[in-house]
Amino acid sequence: MPYRLSIHDGPYDRTLAVNDPLLTVGSSAACGLRIEGEGVAKRHALLRQYGKCVVVEDLGARDGVIVRGGLVRRAILHAGDDFRLGSARLKVLDVTAAPSARQPTAPRRSSAAREESKQRRASRAGDRPGTATPFAVSAVLHAALLASLWGWVVFHGAAPAVEAHIEVSSVEAPVVIPDAAEKAPIVDPLDVVPRDRDAVDLLPPDVELPERPLIDDDPRFRPPPRIEPTPAADRQPDAPPAPASVIGVGGGDPVPEVAGRSFGKGESAAANRTAAGLLTSDAGAGTALRAARGGASKASVWVARGDYDQAEKVLTELEITHTLVAKGGLETHEIPKTLRVLVFNCTGTPLTPEAQSRIAWWVYEGGWLVTTDWGVEKLLEKGLPGTLVPLRDGERPVLTKDETVGVRSTSDRGLGAGTPQDGVSRWWLEDSSVPFTVTPGIGAEVLVRSDDLDRRHGHDASGVAVTFPYGKGRVLHLLGHVYQQEGNVRGALIVHRLVVNFLAAALR
Repeated sequence: MPYRLSIHDGPYDRTLAVNDPLLTVGSSAACGLRIEGEGVAKRHALLRQYGKCVVVEDLGARDGVIVRGGLVRRAILHAGDDFRLGSARLKVLDVTAAPSARQPTAPRRSSAAREESKQRRASRAGDRPGTATPFAVSAVLHAALLASLWGWVVFHGAAPAVEAHIEVSSVEAPVVIPDAAEKAPIVDPLDVVPRDRDAVDLLPPDVELPERPLIDDDPRFRPPPRIEPTPAADRQPDAPPAPASVIGVGGGDPVPEVAGRSFGKGESAAANRTAAGLLTSDAGAGTALRAARGGASKASVWVARGDYDQAEKVLTELEITHTLVAKGGLETHEIPKTLRVLVFNCTGTPLTPEAQSRIAWWVYEGGWLVTTDWGVEKLLEKGLPGTLVPLRDGERPVLTKDETVGVRSTSDRGLGAGTPQDGVSRWWLEDSSVPFTVTPGIGAEVLVRSDDLDRRHGHDASGVAVTFPYGKGRVLHLLGHVYQQEGNVRGALIVHRLVVNFLAAALR
């Protein structure tokens, strides 16, 4: 039992034994420790055990992680320390270092010796074996009373009670616990999920953070090329986008008649299936869809499994062949030359700089990349610098609510062919979606805008779908998700058509 947590997020205090050295905490059922409460994000924090302490790391939640009254990105907790995630309050009760070797066992006693010991205990108790004495009952009652008083003292004054559901499950990858449990933990800052916010690292001053090994000599891990904006004096007026030469991705494709019926999360599967069916039956979209299906294969289209978005469901509905890969595979495997399209689902965990560089060079050499939502922060901003930047208020990222916004296509040509421009389509933004701005002069085209975001954040941050060239390749980024869970069928149709057009152009 490496460590125990005491959890207070409702009318009752509870204790949880944690046997996983890596544990995600949040309100999502995908988390190892699920807590539902006010201010608790779907993936709120990450707990890692290092020897006889636990490191808590902020996963970018809106309310952050509070330790000792302050907002932290990361902090070391020992037995007796507590921390807050929204309205939930957790306390580390004790931490046991994992043994590095099997402990020797005591020699077994003979049956006669065990019986004699048993009789002596019964004699001292003044009762026959197996019967509780009044003293034992009293001790148990006193212990229960003291535990109740202790819980009241520790958690007195906590936030209003909320219902909680706690589940413990396996995690994606184990973490090796150091054998030298008494030493200060070594925490790699590149292995966490940093968010630019007014938070600090509560690490002891004697903890030395390790440096990444030099990788400049390896051509696979060269720093990715930075796309510098064109100086304003040299900038030419934007020419009207020319129709693409790809079959089915031209200009003037008619938009199918689609009812504006709204749908919620419980109807998302049926709504996405309806949108896929409309593309199949539509003449212009059907041509692009057949081109995408004909060029797609398990070797040419990959979808990286995400924490939140599920673009693979849309590709399955569209009957486009693809391979669903674990995100960890992008860390450990080379990108094959046969890969033409990589869909990087929204995730709360960034890739390592090496993997980001590998993907950036793959795009630069001709790959086509689709990123969604948090991908602007986890991959594009750091891996493809000088392209898209998350919208920030000072150092804090601007995050959306769980809502739908009105959107309109900006063009019916190229990658925007067949998308409605009337502004009545609804686009779903999840809680904590990340609006973004486009670096001027990189040749980007905003395919879909939201007037709601324009009024809220300004014209520069009103884009919900944008594409731009990167070397010989191209990137399509979507605010929100490919798999729309709310909105209306018209909004889902826009997302599906953009993806189909992008795949048809990439697989020509």
